[in-house]
Amino acid sequence: MEQLHIDSAYVMGMSSGSLITLYLATLKRLLTQKIIIISVGLYFSETSRKFITSLGPLANDQEALLSKSKLHGTRKAALLFNQFWNFRKLYGDPSFTPDVLATIKAKTLIIHGDADPIASVSNAWEMYHHISKANLWIVPNGGYVPIDNPTDKNDFLTRALDFLSEDWNNNK
Repeated sequence: MEQLHIDSAYVMGMSSGSLITLYLATLKRLLTQKIIIISVGLYFSETSRKFITSLGPLANDQEALLSKSKLHGTRKAALLFNQFWNFRKLYGDPSFTPDVLATIKAKTLIIHGDADPIASVSNAWEMYHHISKANLWIVPNGGYVPIDNPTDKNDFLTRALDFLSEDWNNNK
């Protein structure tokens, strides 16, 4: 963004993209005006690690690899699966503690499924509690990608566009 001379932006991320968004909002606070965080864990809990381990190394799952290859290309899909598999061993990073979350100044929309098997909904509540300009949408019966079904996609588009508009009414 700095190389392109972009002084600020609205940023949205899901899963590991949300981690990148949180890093950007904490390390380069002036670059983020509004952020949307979808399905993120503030750390990898034991439950998260067990879930990832239970899936096995997805790069060996030809059906899953083919599906993701159509979206990302074969090489990138394999790298993404490998990265996800290795999250089961990661300790200490990410680690967005309350004091770090409190440094986020961007208006924030947190979206999280109440049935996410990877990151507990408590992560979303913790972010909401510690980010001063946060708004929270807990998607009922939402899993890891809580905006996956058609009804939630429409709801997501409406909420995201409303949030990004100048008319959004901040709850805090």
